[in-house]
Amino acid sequence: MRLRTMVVPPAVMPARTRKEIENKRRMRRLGLISEDDDENDGTGAFDPRNKGFVGRRHPRDRDASSKPQNLYNKRIAKEEKEARDELYRKTGRLPERRPVSMKDKQFTNIRPAPDNVVEREFLIPDEPAKPKALDLAVIGRPNAGKSSIMNSLLNVTVSAVSPKYNTTRDRILGILTEGDAQLSFYDTPGLIKPKESHEYVQTLVTTAAETLQGVDLSMLVVDSVKRLDEAALQALEKVLTTSAQVCSPTMLVMNKYDLVGKREKMNLDIKVKELSQMVEEIYAKHYNAAGASLAIDPLAYIGDNSVKVSAMKGYGMDNLRKTLLSLAVNRPWSYHSSMHSDLSDLELVTEIIREKLYRRFNKELPYTFEQENVGWTKFKDKSVRIDQDIFVPAARVRKMVVGHNGDTIRSVGMAARDEIELLLKRRVHLYLNVRSKMEFKHEGNALFVDEAYEEAVHSYTRALEMQPQDADALSKRAAAYLKLYKLREAAADASRATELDATLHMAHMRHGVAQFELEKYAEAKRSFQAGKGATPKANEVLVKRFQTWIRKCDAELDSDDDELILPDEPAPVETSVPGNQSSAAVVPLPVKPSIRHDWYQSGTHVTVSILQKKLAHEHVEVSIEPKKLLVLRLYRCHHDWYQSGTHVTVSILQKKLAHEHVEVSIEPKKLLVRVKLDGEFVDALNETLFDEIVPEESSYKVLGTKVELKLRKKSNGMHWDKLEEAVYQSGPQVVTGPAAVFEAKPEQVPRPYASSRDWNQIERAIGDELEAEKPEGEEAMQKLFRDIYAKADENTRKAMNKSFQTSGGTVLSTNWKEVADKDYERERTAPNGMEWKKWG
Repeated sequence: MRLRTMVVPPAVMPARTRKEIENKRRMRRLGLISEDDDENDGTGAFDPRNKGFVGRRHPRDRDASSKPQNLYNKRIAKEEKEARDELYRKTGRLPERRPVSMKDKQFTNIRPAPDNVVEREFLIPDEPAKPKALDLAVIGRPNAGKSSIMNSLLNVTVSAVSPKYNTTRDRILGILTEGDAQLSFYDTPGLIKPKESHEYVQTLVTTAAETLQGVDLSMLVVDSVKRLDEAALQALEKVLTTSAQVCSPTMLVMNKYDLVGKREKMNLDIKVKELSQMVEEIYAKHYNAAGASLAIDPLAYIGDNSVKVSAMKGYGMDNLRKTLLSLAVNRPWSYHSSMHSDLSDLELVTEIIREKLYRRFNKELPYTFEQENVGWTKFKDKSVRIDQDIFVPAARVRKMVVGHNGDTIRSVGMAARDEIELLLKRRVHLYLNVRSKMEFKHEGNALFVDEAYEEAVHSYTRALEMQPQDADALSKRAAAYLKLYKLREAAADASRATELDATLHMAHMRHGVAQFELEKYAEAKRSFQAGKGATPKANEVLVKRFQTWIRKCDAELDSDDDELILPDEPAPVETSVPGNQSSAAVVPLPVKPSIRHDWYQSGTHVTVSILQKKLAHEHVEVSIEPKKLLVLRLYRCHHDWYQSGTHVTVSILQKKLAHEHVEVSIEPKKLLVRVKLDGEFVDALNETLFDEIVPEESSYKVLGTKVELKLRKKSNGMHWDKLEEAVYQSGPQVVTGPAAVFEAKPEQVPRPYASSRDWNQIERAIGDELEAEKPEGEEAMQKLFRDIYAKADENTRKAMNKSFQTSGGTVLSTNWKEVADKDYERERTAPNGMEWKKWG
């Protein structure tokens, strides 16, 4: 019996569902959602690929459904990784990126590098019974292949290698141990004629010259193909002279011999002959065989006996290694046989990454990079995650280094990771983060706005480490120091900023403020005057600020001139006496009072003036008696306060107080502040507080202009109506604290603002004054109409409005019954010589 089959057409999917599925697939490709999400990538319940499909499957799908659909199992993933890496090594093309979910990208457990990674652990040399050793200095022109030869001999990347000049910036040690011999190679920067270079290159030449003084043999590496000009020969002549003076034989090594063809062979012979002749002449003048540590002919390895190698291809390297090992002298080893360099693992990793950066980027760009290790995190599977920051000079350079979708820096990381894994002999996860050197300054600006001044100073310091000549960063760090009341540091930073950029007006402002707080008013005034001159005239606000500070300096300088210094003990003075007396009388000098006074009189009064500035009425107490006058100056310190939800901040407004001149006692309901004025302590604030505080979490600091106390509220969110305690008494009942505010009568409730004026009473007084006024003429009539309208009812107001408007201002009636039905437009008459007209 034949069964009839019917093809069921697929259901039509709504456009909205199809759009959602497309968006979801796109997000999974971008790595925004994980691969193992519970939802599927199918087209809904109608797609057989979904787990929830119900119905007959295709026979081929039955076997596939029983197997786990995991495309990235361990075996396939490993094979794919090896294939991708091999493709990259052969073709240089980057493989496609596998999507990674956001939760896998986040990593916050970054740990700093341990000590054994940051610094190479010293191991006692495990030398044999008859050890041999040899110290060699690898010298030569830039790009001659010095680092390549050393790395090839050691079979480990110890020194960075790239086609750029001076990739090697410092002396690097490489150690080769074979049998009972140990060779120590000192790779030096390339030799450049100092007078044609800047100060940095001169330090490179000095490093090479210093290295020659402690070695047994100098290995001069020369490029077999590149021509040696006059400057190159002069640089080589200088270093060869140093080598001869320190009694170190020279071995001439001609590198890149694989590039020498038939045409270059003749040039190579001429170059070897010229260099050998130079070595012979120099050593004939300066070499002393008695001071040499090697008992060999210093000219044994020049001319026809020079060594020809190719570090890149490996040609002649075995012969060079055997020759160097044969020259080792009987001497104890200096290092353990397991060491290839005295550099730590962290420094070797940094060197490998630097090499890849130099190879990847062109021209002078990689010379501006700076590297900093951020993390060295070890995992349970013995792998390690290395995080490094690469600082670039500007944001535009960062875009170049990162590349499109991060492809450029990722290629650098992949190339470096392979060598790091060979070095550390473990799996490595390398993360390179490209940052701009300006990031620290922007971070400091944000921290300053958030009032995290200590952290802001740290960020500005990091920015200055990157760019020491940044005047703006110095000025902003000075502002942070001012907030921390570190006046000397602020003055130093602001002074340095003005030296670097005299037009930076805010640096002048901060330098002047710091000097003013240090009571150096003359220097402060000069800074403010310089800042005012540097400020554009269009910035009127800043110019006024400078003028205000200059006036403050003038006031302080004037007050300093008025102050008199009293001696502790008046000096004696010898006065003459009548002639019949032979002795001299000693009397004290008259002492002027510290506060001067003046006086004048009339026929009925005597007027006395006490010459003292900046005195308020409450600061003076006067006692007048029939025969005695006493004027006392009372020391009273003003205070101010404000609050937030968690703290109350109190400021004692008193200048020039040292920390030892302030005594503070903080209790849960009481605050006592005593300051030392004129040699004695006085109470600046002694109050019972509005509500309870937490003394353990409260603090204070002494600033140049005030003492600032920060009190922690015990009840968060409680609003204090005033600083002192509120008290309300109703008969025998006395209520204190916040409850007193609610119990008090409305007129007794303390106002939240500072003013104590009764504005309602003031408003009533103004109204009474207006009513008491008696206008005249037309103004009196207008006032009468306004009063009638203000006190009238609704019908009266309607009558007044209609009559006045419809009559053209000629009639004003208050009787609504009369006005309601009357038409004033027909009855109105125009003034003499005029007539009414309708418009529109």
